[in-house]
Amino acid sequence: MKQHWSNAECRMRNTESPCANPQGNSQFAIRNPQSRRRGFALLLVMMLVMVAAILGITYMSTASVKAASSDNLVQASRAKYLAESAVQHGMYMLQKDSTQFTNTSAAHPLGPYYADDSQNTYVFWAQKAADTGVWTVSGRGTCGALAQTSSATVFCGAGVDVMKGQGMYATGSPITVPTGIKVYGNISVKGSIKNTGYIEGDITYSSGTLSKADEGNHVGTVTKVLSTSITPPTILYSDYSSTYKLPGQTCTSARDRNSYLTYSDPLCKDKAATSSNPGGVVYMDPYYAGTVVISSNVDFTGTIVINGDIIFDGSNVKLKAKTGFPAIVCTGSIYVTQGTNVDIQGLVVANNGIRAYTSGMYTKTTITGGLLTQGRAYDSGLMYGTHELHFNADMCRLYDVKTGKNTAASMKVLNWFDQ
Repeated sequence: MKQHWSNAECRMRNTESPCANPQGNSQFAIRNPQSRRRGFALLLVMMLVMVAAILGITYMSTASVKAASSDNLVQASRAKYLAESAVQHGMYMLQKDSTQFTNTSAAHPLGPYYADDSQNTYVFWAQKAADTGVWTVSGRGTCGALAQTSSATVFCGAGVDVMKGQGMYATGSPITVPTGIKVYGNISVKGSIKNTGYIEGDITYSSGTLSKADEGNHVGTVTKVLSTSITPPTILYSDYSSTYKLPGQTCTSARDRNSYLTYSDPLCKDKAATSSNPGGVVYMDPYYAGTVVISSNVDFTGTIVINGDIIFDGSNVKLKAKTGFPAIVCTGSIYVTQGTNVDIQGLVVANNGIRAYTSGMYTKTTITGGLLTQGRAYDSGLMYGTHELHFNADMCRLYDVKTGKNTAASMKVLNWFDQ
């Protein structure tokens, strides 16, 4: 006989029993709740394992991406530094010998160069803006599969400042800076000097005594030295009259047998320069006498060389030297006629100085560069005109046309940019 307990008795006994299942299916009543708990626990464990696996895979993937990204950043930084090193190397070589960069480009650079024991490399190339002394030096660094490019725009001056910081060198004595003359730059005189014009720069002289009265209107220092301490450069007309040398090239000067240079001359307006005469050097060798007359509205770019005198006779005359060349090399004097107006950009070599031709009334000359003379520099006959000398060191940097070397070129960075 089956025994049936009341619900109260079941609760008092705190046990599962057939009371919960009057139909007598006691096996079902006891085991079903336990199976449910075990199934839920297993499902929970599986879910936790799955979440952990997903988190682990995600972390490993993220770490791998970060490692790859970090490696790329390191390679990109190395490539950038290599590119900058390439530009610096290129600037150094440009300063030593610009001919090495003939026909170089991004497709045809110099290199490769190795910065260390690795396979990381850099190359460089340079291209020049026409007749300006301005170059663009570019470098490309490669590290692994990454490459970076840097460039710099630089001014590469020719040779050295032959005037050694002096706006005027004069070896004649005595030297007088007359009324109407303004000199903006240092003056070095191998002899004595007297100033009745205006000088803004230091005065160095070797003989006599420069009193305060003789010093005149002057802003700068005054120093007396031994004559051996004043060493002006030696620039001869024969250095340019036939052939001259540039780095990697022997050049031939143009020769003009005319006694006049007019505005319609085929050598004017920057037409004197050619591939075989990049300095635009013109040797004026007139048939009759050793004098050349330069008339109104002449616009000449290059160097005028003459074994004799030059007479400027007219207004609106412009002379401009090519980079690395003087504007005038004259063994005699430079004369200016009444009413003449001349603008010269470059170094002027005039052994007997600048003088008035009959009358200096209403004359005007402006030289931006320097003046080298063995004579009186500016003649007192110019006192009724306006004449200025502005020293410019870049325009006094000349190629060594005797040897063709350019081993002391100046370098100035104008702009730097990374690509």
